[in-house]
Amino acid sequence: MGRKEEVNTKISSIQVADKMNEWYRAIQNYEVEKSHQLQREIKQLLNHMEEDQTVLLYYSLLDFRMRLNDENPEQKEKATKTLKSIDNNEEQLTGILNYYYWFFKGMYEFKGHNYSAAISSYKVAEKRVEELNDDIEKAEYYHIYIMN
Repeated sequence: MGRKEEVNTKISSIQVADKMNEWYRAIQNYEVEKSHQLQREIKQLLNHMEEDQTVLLYYSLLDFRMRLNDENPEQKEKATKTLKSIDNNEEQLTGILNYYYWFFKGMYEFKGHNYSAAISSYKVAEKRVEELNDDIEKAEYYHIYIMN
């Protein structure tokens, strides 16, 4: 009986989101090995997580962001596909996820030398980050935006 309970137990989406926050910090710090290891762990957790569309969208955004760090052309192609998938769900992105969408999209466009599109995306991200009550995200945004 204990075994059956174990199989039916779902992992809280909050626990998975916390692990994703750790993953995002590793991505931001360009800790490649740690990023890949955390992504593998999170994929396993997602298989057992209670359904939560917001967490799944967060995963897609972080997967997209991680691919931006990779110089491999195959990863760029996968990032493009991921972005198109996220574009289809943009209306579901609220709060910080909407900010991440525009911020990461700006990074993507900048990396692709589409500077006008990058600036447009960064400007939308700037509006979204100002709506957040998160000084750390605001600081990161301005650091990255000014650096580009």
